[in-house]
Amino acid sequence: MEWSIQEIARKAGEKGDRWWRSLSAAEQQEFKDRQVAIARDYGQAARAGLAADSDEVQAITRRHYEWLSITTKPTKEYLVGLGQMYVDDPRFTKNYDRHGEGTAVLVRDAMAVFAERNL
Repeated sequence: MEWSIQEIARKAGEKGDRWWRSLSAAEQQEFKDRQVAIARDYGQAARAGLAADSDEVQAITRRHYEWLSITTKPTKEYLVGLGQMYVDDPRFTKNYDRHGEGTAVLVRDAMAVFAERNL
């Protein structure tokens, strides 16, 4: 059976929704808090002028990768594409850049470096 993009997206959404609802309120909050801490740390790195390939930024990116790995097995292409989406989609850019202008670009670049080196 050949599935349409819409069907694949719908099924992925359903799977994610089931997973999310299976978590306790405390687990949901911990998941959210981890993402906020990662974004905040990227923002601090951006404000400090750290390069995407620096050890400090790559350590944040490893945490980001591990956080993503809770719900999926990120491939090289997935990580690079997700990083690009953080810059291309204004909603994601706003989410990261609230921690400092240019944070989303740093995240994108750091994810591309991480993917190239590790995946």
